[in-house]
Amino acid sequence: MRSILMSLAFACLLSAPAVAGPRNQGYKQLSGDEIRAAFSDRAFAQHGKGTARFTSDGRIEGSKEARAWSVVADTLCLSGAEQTCFDVWQKGREIQMFGGENESEGSLTGVLQ
Repeated sequence: MRSILMSLAFACLLSAPAVAGPRNQGYKQLSGDEIRAAFSDRAFAQHGKGTARFTSDGRIEGSKEARAWSVVADTLCLSGAEQTCFDVWQKGREIQMFGGENESEGSLTGVLQ
C-alpha cells in the first residue's frame, strides 16, 4: 500500500510542472510593446486585493503608496520602495505575472478592466 501511495505521489509531482505553466493554460507571454498597450490607461483588478489604474505617463493610481510602472525589455516593472519586474502572460482579460529569476519574487494575478 505504501509503495502505491509513493508511486502516485511521484506521478503527481512529475505531471504538475507540465500543466502548471501559463502557456499550458492558454496564456500568451506579452512583449514589451504588448505590455504597454495592455496596461496604459487601464485598471488591473487583483482578486481580493483591490484595483490599481496604470496611467499612460507611468503612474499607478489607487495604491496607498506612491508607485510607478514602466516596461523594460519584455517585462512590466513596478516601482515603489523597490523595483520588481514581471513577465506578463495574458488570456483574454486575465493576467498572470511572474517576477524575478525563477519566479522567486512572487506572482500577481488579476483582470484588466
